[in-house]
Amino acid sequence: MFLAICVVSIIFPLVLFFFFFNGMGPTVFFYVIPVLYVIFINVYCFLLVGRERNQESIEEEERLRTFAYFRPSGGRLFLWSLLGGALGTLIGRMVFKYQTHDKLFKWGLVFLLFLNVGGCVQVFSILGVASDYFIEEDKRAQQHEQWVNSKEVAHTLVQVINTYAKQKEDAINRHDPSLMKNVDWEAYEMDKLRLKIENADPGLRIDIKGTKIYLDGKVNATYSGNEEFSVIVEMMQTFRDPSDSFDGDPVREIHLYYDKDQQKWIINNDVSTDRTIAVAEQKGKPVVTSFD
Repeated sequence: MFLAICVVSIIFPLVLFFFFFNGMGPTVFFYVIPVLYVIFINVYCFLLVGRERNQESIEEEERLRTFAYFRPSGGRLFLWSLLGGALGTLIGRMVFKYQTHDKLFKWGLVFLLFLNVGGCVQVFSILGVASDYFIEEDKRAQQHEQWVNSKEVAHTLVQVINTYAKQKEDAINRHDPSLMKNVDWEAYEMDKLRLKIENADPGLRIDIKGTKIYLDGKVNATYSGNEEFSVIVEMMQTFRDPSDSFDGDPVREIHLYYDKDQQKWIINNDVSTDRTIAVAEQKGKPVVTSFD
């Protein structure tokens, strides 16, 4: 019995490691571990019957034979059978010729076996539903990660930011924030930008010649209900502000997210950021776009 426990103790972690290494975490949790439990408890009950039969032989020699299910170890055998090891106990009973004439012991185990089968059916049905849910969640997470890191999204973000830059230039020069589309004006920073545009000096002029966006083939993303991206953008611009009250910092940190209901990208943050730190942290060749 000790040898069997040692073998199981070695094999069990190796099986778990194999499945987890191959990205099958939900399968391990909902299927492999329960199956290994059923196998282990039935092997244990089988060996326990052998041990009990050996003890019975000793007691017969000493004329101390008692009913097995009244002996402490016999009660433990019934308990393990109730917890899922009834099949192992029945097989052990036949192999080791244990309590073969005791009908109460026999039919008690048969009853426990039916309980085990019914319990396994119910448990695995529930685990199957739960496993399907977590597997689908895992697939959605993988698809989301692939989407976030895809070149298609990076290309789309460049287009959205370039369109935003052109609209921002037009809105500032005409002092009309309504010219900026796909903007969440209720966001705090965007509301401040709207007020600046509306209250700007009449002589304020800006010329955005293009953008420099550090994407490195993908974007930095955080997920909070909607796919939200934070992108560092260098505006290649000339700026003239007679009142010197408008924020003309060329290095911007722009936050945008995809609104699934409206099926369009929304800008909800546009703030200046430290150029030295922001640019130094970027990797890869920047995507540079020049406007006509």
